[in-house]
Amino acid sequence: MTETMQALYDERVAKFKAAADLQKPTQIPISFEVSYWPIEYGGAKTYDILGDKEKMRDAYIKIFDDIYCDGMHGTTISVALKAVEALGGKTYIMSSDGITIQHISKCWMESDEYDDATKDPQGFGINVVGRRKFEKLNGTKDEVYAALKEAAIELKKHREGTALIASHLKEHKAILVTQKSGLSLPPICVVFDYYRSIKNTLLDMRRNNSRLHDLCEALLPYSIGSGLEADDGSYPPFFTTAIHSPAFYGPKEFKEFYLPHYKKQIDIIAAKNGKVKIRSEGYFAYGMEILADEYPKLFTFMFDQDSPYDHYESLKGRATIQAGIKNNQLKYLSVQECIDLAKKSLDTFGPDGGYIFSTDKSILCGNEVKAENLIAVFDYVHENGKY
Repeated sequence: MTETMQALYDERVAKFKAAADLQKPTQIPISFEVSYWPIEYGGAKTYDILGDKEKMRDAYIKIFDDIYCDGMHGTTISVALKAVEALGGKTYIMSSDGITIQHISKCWMESDEYDDATKDPQGFGINVVGRRKFEKLNGTKDEVYAALKEAAIELKKHREGTALIASHLKEHKAILVTQKSGLSLPPICVVFDYYRSIKNTLLDMRRNNSRLHDLCEALLPYSIGSGLEADDGSYPPFFTTAIHSPAFYGPKEFKEFYLPHYKKQIDIIAAKNGKVKIRSEGYFAYGMEILADEYPKLFTFMFDQDSPYDHYESLKGRATIQAGIKNNQLKYLSVQECIDLAKKSLDTFGPDGGYIFSTDKSILCGNEVKAENLIAVFDYVHENGKY
């Protein structure tokens, strides 16, 4: 990394740190919230590059020649699909566009299995749920060994590829990856996404209330994990929570099923003076208010369906705001209309500090935005978001 790139990288780190501390950096930092789109922009298909670290890097980095940003959420080729396939997995599939990877939501645990899952969460997750999700774990000892070996090889290649992307972006573009690992899903989200499915977990909140509580408590040590406890709390990058399951229920269920265990995770971070970014799904302003009350100045909030303009005054001074422009605005509006919206965001959220500019959600693929609009908006914010 050259001295020039290192200086620029350090400057960008300082921007995000100041914003997370509710202060005014030299400029408003721009976070590029993106998923598989860089692969498409680079002219590749996702499956074709998986497992080849040079191809993964070369496809992913091209977009950064054209788009200015200070940081990005992560080198988000998040699913090691070939490792899943090596186990005969049924949980993820390649989309028809050849770019995005879909998660298949299915019930992998029956309602009468709560007691077994609670008594031995790890054993149940591996030996029962694991074998239902991954066909090749049901073979002979030699067959299972061969499948696990192949999956481990594919996972290693995938991680080498994402690490190469991150190192290239840092060394050659001075771009900060803003998410760190270590903060796992709260237990209710594990049940929601990986055990009982959306529909069945919602039913269990009413019909199997006590058993659901017991299972979440049993899963908590695995949600905390060694990574969270070992981290020194320094930032950026930030711990990150994708708020998924609360999009399907309200404040009552959030306080009962989500918050008690999530607080035990967040207490560890708060004790280390760390920071957490919340990537919201659906309507979650009610949860932002609750979390900002419990942990003032700890969170950065991204908005999805809620309007940041409606909640800014309430959250100002208690949390960092990450907002700017919606993906659908970048898709359907003109360049000038998008720039006008960016100006409105800077004028509203920028003056008091504690602000990061970004889109409202991760850009999955190219048909979600017009590239020329995003380029123009990020350039405008870079030029005009100065203190």
